[in-house]
Amino acid sequence: MANVLLWHAGLTLVPDTDTSTWDGVTDCGDAVYQLEVAGKTMKFAVGVNENIPPITTKLNFRPGVMHFVYIKTDTTPGDCGIATDQPGLDGKKESLASSPSPSWVRPSGIPPDGAARTVHMKTIAKSSRGKSKSDKDYLKARGLPVNAMDQLFGLLLPDYTIASDPDWGKTLAHESGHVLGLAHRGNAWPRSRGVPLAHPTHRNCSHKHPRMRSSCRDKRRRKPTTLLTICSSKLPRHHGNTGSLNKP
Repeated sequence: MANVLLWHAGLTLVPDTDTSTWDGVTDCGDAVYQLEVAGKTMKFAVGVNENIPPITTKLNFRPGVMHFVYIKTDTTPGDCGIATDQPGLDGKKESLASSPSPSWVRPSGIPPDGAARTVHMKTIAKSSRGKSKSDKDYLKARGLPVNAMDQLFGLLLPDYTIASDPDWGKTLAHESGHVLGLAHRGNAWPRSRGVPLAHPTHRNCSHKHPRMRSSCRDKRRRKPTTLLTICSSKLPRHHGNTGSLNKP
């Protein structure tokens, strides 16, 4: 589902082929990894604080690879997804000058519209990781370069709906755009305004669903336990001419 949506921006997600594992995860195949958490490690998947760099997204990460982490809950009610790690950005305006235009601002360059005009779109500033002692210790233990987290691309997906809901794909595509530097348009993200589209907030953001607040329980242990699922994808490949969206 995510690739169906990303395809229109000229992007495709492909599973990472490196099957190296770290941090006690289990390789489930197709670039999917799981980690059972309980006790002190429950914070990796339940009540994750997205307002600070989360431990969760660095678990089993590989530099230069997109990291999608399915958790149980975060600290903000109503979240469907949170882009937490978007390195290598500058937060400057991006000019979209092609016609047809990848922007929704009209004229679009697609008949019956006339030729598209240049649109200046604001982007998101980069995240900062790897400076704390815990991050430095983690990189050292993994044998990674001190600047490896400059290539940590990550997002969190709280457990807000049933597994078969296609909304997962929409949220994943939406948050992937943030990781690549794209902000909301119009009034959905006040600090990132720039494109003249005054869409209602609910049309700018992913759908909101009540999220499951309880953790799973392992009947054998009678203690709270849950699974944290990590999916790794190579950075989206550009497959067509879509203006400058391949350089967010």
